[in-house]
Amino acid sequence: MRCAGWLEGPHNSVIFCGVIVVSWGPFSDVMDRPPPNQIVSAMKTLKFTDKTYVILAPLSLLTFLYMFRYGYSTFDLFVNVGLVAAILMLNQERFKTLLPYLLYGFVALHIHQAYGDTMLHFEVFILLACTTIYNDWKVVFHCLIAAAVHHLLFYYLQFNAQFPIFIFPPNSPFLMTIEHCLYAALQAFVSIYGSLSLRQNLDKLDYVETSIEHMVRDDKLFLDVLLKDDGEFEVKFNQVIHRLKELAAAQSNAVVSVSSVTRSLGEDIQSINDELSSHAVNTEMVATAIEELGTSFNTITSSTEQCNENTGKAHQLSQNSMSKAEDCRLGLNALMTLASDTQVIIENVTKDAGQISAVLETIATLSDQTNLLALNATIEAARAGEAGRGFSVVADEVRQLANRTDTSLDHIQKSLTQLADSVTKSNSHVASMLQSADQVGHALDELIGGYQDISGNVTAVNDEMYQVSSAITQQNSALSQINNNMASLNTSSQSVNSRMESQRQSIDELQAQMQLLRSMSEKLVDK
Repeated sequence: MRCAGWLEGPHNSVIFCGVIVVSWGPFSDVMDRPPPNQIVSAMKTLKFTDKTYVILAPLSLLTFLYMFRYGYSTFDLFVNVGLVAAILMLNQERFKTLLPYLLYGFVALHIHQAYGDTMLHFEVFILLACTTIYNDWKVVFHCLIAAAVHHLLFYYLQFNAQFPIFIFPPNSPFLMTIEHCLYAALQAFVSIYGSLSLRQNLDKLDYVETSIEHMVRDDKLFLDVLLKDDGEFEVKFNQVIHRLKELAAAQSNAVVSVSSVTRSLGEDIQSINDELSSHAVNTEMVATAIEELGTSFNTITSSTEQCNENTGKAHQLSQNSMSKAEDCRLGLNALMTLASDTQVIIENVTKDAGQISAVLETIATLSDQTNLLALNATIEAARAGEAGRGFSVVADEVRQLANRTDTSLDHIQKSLTQLADSVTKSNSHVASMLQSADQVGHALDELIGGYQDISGNVTAVNDEMYQVSSAITQQNSALSQINNNMASLNTSSQSVNSRMESQRQSIDELQAQMQLLRSMSEKLVDK
């Protein structure tokens, strides 16, 4: 039983052996479009192993159905179980070129169960169509190879080697094998084309979804995405993104410009408002100050009169101070003369102490010689024996006298040394006193000069105070006129301040609206 060949189906579709292989017209436009979201989502969520299960489950069940229809066979059962076990063990993507041969084993088994019934050859085309679920043309191609090997090898085993294996009904010509291989090749090429197209569409969909996920993050829309393909959809998508970038940039620039203007205007209004408020306060303060200044001028007028009296007293006091300073200068000169005389006397005492020290050194020398002579006399008296005893007593007294003389000389020398130190210190103190007296003399000269300057300045101040008193009278009259003008200015400032406050509120409302627009613009990010 052969396939009827080409049949024309609905919607201008072409059916080849029950499987849609070519489409044109409106249906062709639909096929060119990406699959519906539900189908694509399901195909994307299915893993490689799940897709194998989708094909394996019905093929394995068909084996048992054909056992009920065509008869039970233990061999068929073991082959079915072996294929299922092998597929389950090798159900990994790295064995994707081996799995098609195992899956096709079910097709060969089913045709064998049906004793080569030609209708069962539809499974070849169905399996070729189902392998497109892997979205890999290599799986379809290896399935085609398995079909070709199956038809050629089993035809040889059935008709030439006379093995109990079925591929076609008895007495089927070899040409049927060639026809089926050609049909299978055509179906495989269509399936390969479908796999490639579907793979391309899925890759494109993944690319678009990844790009869109990159665009939409949190509550922002990132516009730094451009699709790289040159298709119509990519071109239009890139045009939309480019237009959104232009609008986002224009909107952002407009928002920044308007925000800057409103901010600057608000700051200017606030600054003017603050200045007006400060000006109003200042005018009140100035008015108050003017009143106080008028009062102060009156006080100053009376003070200037009293100041004139005080300057006269100060002039008299400076004259008295100058007289006292002159008397002090005369006393200081007498003190300096006395200190100079004292310094001369101290120098004479120092010279006399030096002469006394020289005399003491001479006496000390004589005392040493006397002590030596007394010692020699004692030695000679000892030699004379009893006759020199009296001389020995005298010599001993002389020696003791010499020792006492040395002791007295030592005390005198220490006293002279202390006297010399005291004289030196006194001389130094007198010199310091003379220096201090000289400095005091210069200070008195400067003090006298200062009193003379004060006396002259007091006279000048007295003249100036008279002029100040006249000027204050004129200023008091001018301040009264200024006070009236400040009151009028204060009223005008309050009116302008009220208007500026109304404008500031309008600017605040505009800034709030611009801030809302800015937050919306920030959600369109171009990085």
